[in-house]
Amino acid sequence: MDKVIEKMGIYEMFTVLGAGIISVIIWSFASGSKYINALLYRNNESDVNWVIFYIICYIVGLILQEVSSFLDDKAMKFRINARKCFLNDNNRVIKNDEELILYRKLAKQKLHKSILSEKDNELFYFRAKTYLERHSDNSKISRINSIYGMSRSLALSSLVAILFTVVSYFLNDKTFYVFGTKSICPVLMIIIELFVFALFCYRTKRYAKYKVRVIMRYYWDEMKCNK
Repeated sequence: MDKVIEKMGIYEMFTVLGAGIISVIIWSFASGSKYINALLYRNNESDVNWVIFYIICYIVGLILQEVSSFLDDKAMKFRINARKCFLNDNNRVIKNDEELILYRKLAKQKLHKSILSEKDNELFYFRAKTYLERHSDNSKISRINSIYGMSRSLALSSLVAILFTVVSYFLNDKTFYVFGTKSICPVLMIIIELFVFALFCYRTKRYAKYKVRVIMRYYWDEMKCNK
């Protein structure tokens, strides 16, 4: 079942759509807009409005995914840092010493190297990843990718929410609404948004490391079984 879902791209669709829905709701609250409140509480809202809402959310999710991916590669570098240092001493990805020794030995064997550089670490990672994509069940890695992508998108979304809050306060001095009731002051709103940003950044970084560990464990098991 997982293989079928993976081939259909359902995990990615829910990552994009889910991040879009959450972001649109957060931005609506952050800007003091009553759109979400109206959509949720008006019984006479047509199905067309909901279809438009989901289309908007999907487009927002796509934009967040692409922009956050670009920022990840150029600035945050969660993925790059995880895969280029996981075989180094005192790395924060493979914390078990016995596992680290096994993966280093396997990497040196596959790459025909006696000393591993950061480029060698990345090369070995991509070799393992490609092997698993072609010869093994990749569903768990796909789920990790989805969680990672959604967390990264929502981290960016939290920063955008802060912008909405600041602009809304200084330009329009709007009242913030949460599910139809007047909400908290803008300063507290920004503090919450900063906390959410930090939370999703931490989650993104954690899943970047987790993905490397899972790929290495799966690849090691495959190589051990194929001996």
